[in-house]
Amino acid sequence: MGPSLPGGFAEVGISPVENVIKEVHEETGLNVAVNNLIAVYDTNKSNPENSLAHYYKLIFYCKKLSGELNTSLETSSIVFFDLKELPELSTRRNTKKQIIECFKNRDQQTLIE
Repeated sequence: MGPSLPGGFAEVGISPVENVIKEVHEETGLNVAVNNLIAVYDTNKSNPENSLAHYYKLIFYCKKLSGELNTSLETSSIVFFDLKELPELSTRRNTKKQIIECFKNRDQQTLIE
């Protein structure tokens, strides 16, 4: 299993923005502000290996407010890659196509699959 973006299933009772802030902090140690929704992906279309569980992935563009990068119980390492040198990813979570689309679209209209 390769690297993926920080994330997780939404917890009932808190908003999507609150979930993003919580997940990023838990998995990276960073405190972030959520700028905008970049994309909505349908796992049955973009990640067919997840077909036993149909759900939508919401990808948000965030800005770091504070904190230091740290691993956690949920992350074994934290690394950055150039878009042209992305490694094999955990495609059940994110595909290269999704990461490239989202990075290029981070300040544009939301992509909806």
